[in-house]
Amino acid sequence: MAIARALPLFSALAIAACSSAATSPDLEPGADLAPASSAVAAKDRSFAPDLARPNDLALLADAPPPTDTAVPTADKAGIQWVQIPGGAFTMGDAFFANAQPHRVTVKSFRMAKTETTNKQYQACVDAGACTAPLSQGSRFSGDDQPVVGVSWAQAKAFAAWVGGRLPTEAEWEYAARSGGKDQKYPWGNDSATCDLAVIEECGNSATMPVCSKPAGNTKQGLCDMAGNAWEWVEDWYGLYDATPNDGSARETAGAYRVFRGGAWGCVNTLAWSSFRGAYKPEYQHAVLSFRVAG
Repeated sequence: MAIARALPLFSALAIAACSSAATSPDLEPGADLAPASSAVAAKDRSFAPDLARPNDLALLADAPPPTDTAVPTADKAGIQWVQIPGGAFTMGDAFFANAQPHRVTVKSFRMAKTETTNKQYQACVDAGACTAPLSQGSRFSGDDQPVVGVSWAQAKAFAAWVGGRLPTEAEWEYAARSGGKDQKYPWGNDSATCDLAVIEECGNSATMPVCSKPAGNTKQGLCDMAGNAWEWVEDWYGLYDATPNDGSARETAGAYRVFRGGAWGCVNTLAWSSFRGAYKPEYQHAVLSFRVAG
């Protein structure tokens, strides 16, 4: 807990807690998410420093438009939708300096039960609507594992192909709190354990198939809202004092897009539903995935 308490001001340091376990053998040495040597903090920031590898840039082009706009649907990719009834809730947690509590009202929406899997994402690549993710090695390549190594733009392209979108940050947290409940995790306030989430403490060397920890599901049945892989959301990063309170995304352009949820190579306190972080949208890494909303 002492580590997590020190992180609210700069979540790059938090991501550094993931780095030694989460570095893929396919990545260049020193390409951890947030090397300690690069962690220069600012009170109102929550991002990883510039870690793009030179050979990434050619892989980060926006996906081309779908070649068949009449056919691509959520059913084609096997998305299982879960209906999330709307409501008002207190978003954030006083524990985190960049996530101070405030009231938000969220409209009803749908969210995918699972993080997008390799099999689902490959269907989009095969259709010519998505570009291939940056390979993270064979241990991440199972059909039912969450796709990782995808940029924000790649996540956005897949969401559009299935007729959906990325969830807003408010929607994501509302869903992760089992419909906006006053609790730290999808299941309640008990700390994340290996029975509930895919986290660093479990000794995993990669993601696990989606929905491997059903005891950690939200009340509505969403899987892996804590752990397994971080999830891109729609919003640009910024402090909550300039964020909409109607559940919509923060559209004020910035340098960083928000991610949520914790990951297989990250300590359990980073899986809090209120924990926020952000990357430059072009980043691709072994702990970054997404799920779609609609």
